[in-house]
Amino acid sequence: MSQGQSDFYEDNVVYRKFKPFFDLGKTIFDFGNQSQDDVKPWNKDESLESHLRDVVSRLYCSSLKTFLSVLILCNKGHGEDAMSLARTTFDNYLTLRYIQQNPSDSIYKFMNYPFLEKKFMLDKAKRPDGKLRPDVKVLFLKKEMEILRQYHQVKVFYVKQGQDEENCLKKFKSGKWAGVNRRQMAEDTCLAFDYDYVFHFHSHFTHPHPVGLSGFCEETESEVRYRVKLSAKEVFPALLVSIKYFLLTLQEWGKEFKMGKEEAINSFLNQLGKLEHDYLREVGFYNE
Repeated sequence: MSQGQSDFYEDNVVYRKFKPFFDLGKTIFDFGNQSQDDVKPWNKDESLESHLRDVVSRLYCSSLKTFLSVLILCNKGHGEDAMSLARTTFDNYLTLRYIQQNPSDSIYKFMNYPFLEKKFMLDKAKRPDGKLRPDVKVLFLKKEMEILRQYHQVKVFYVKQGQDEENCLKKFKSGKWAGVNRRQMAEDTCLAFDYDYVFHFHSHFTHPHPVGLSGFCEETESEVRYRVKLSAKEVFPALLVSIKYFLLTLQEWGKEFKMGKEEAINSFLNQLGKLEHDYLREVGFYNE
């Protein structure tokens, strides 16, 4: 993306209302996008350091693309959908921080979890007699042995020797690759407040919830109207959250490859903090 802000964004009522945030977001996206060129191609090996660099880079690239999507959706007045993606930028950062805390254990649980999930899916697809259910048999046709082979290769990361296999695996079900839920991951990484404010609250826009559905209804004393239209609703929190956690993810990625970008990133974070303060004062949030 090499366009200037005026070329990148639609000049509409939403852009004009939050122009400083949109322009800062685009500048940060360009900075993050160009930073990819600062990482020279490197040869992966089986070392812990190599695996950690690989996972951190994947999480960063995911956040970069998601961040761009948030900017585009917000500009088009789709703040509710952008809120869901802003939540993803926090989720990526939380995952990165949790893995960094104890990489020798977490990195292998995270990388190999897809093989464990396939085993869980296979177990659910079987009837009590051990045969595959007819309605899902086609999904596992000729794949059962390969799924089991892969599972037995990675089982060591989830079931310690001498422990009961079934009881050990229970805590890894329902998407819990770390063996704990995301709330616990947040507490373990000192991100509990961030979890409550971002991940939990933004889930109202990811799953059906009265809060997330409130923007599609216009009520007066005499009538109710339902419509979808260009709206600035939820644009501010979506931009604020996505910019912040993308920058924090970029910061950790930069440290992993010793890029020396901490000063620039801190400057962006300070600019964001000032914009947030000025906006909240403007809308009357502060009594000054």
